Amino acid sequence: MDLIALATVAAIGVVLITAIAAVAMVWLTVSRAESTDIAAALRGIADVIRAVRGKR
Repeated sequence: MDLIALATVAAIGVVLITAIAAVAMVWLTVSRAESTDIAAALRGIADVIRAVRGKR
């Protein structure tokens, strides 16, 4: 496998893992939180995702 194909597969893998982790975090939070706490919990998850992506 050449270097460009390997880099592409690695990049797609990172994006896929990040997306799956974000969906799992939201699903677990929404399923376990009280209805009054969901907005704050989702805001916290958004901060974590921004930090992981390096946007903060």
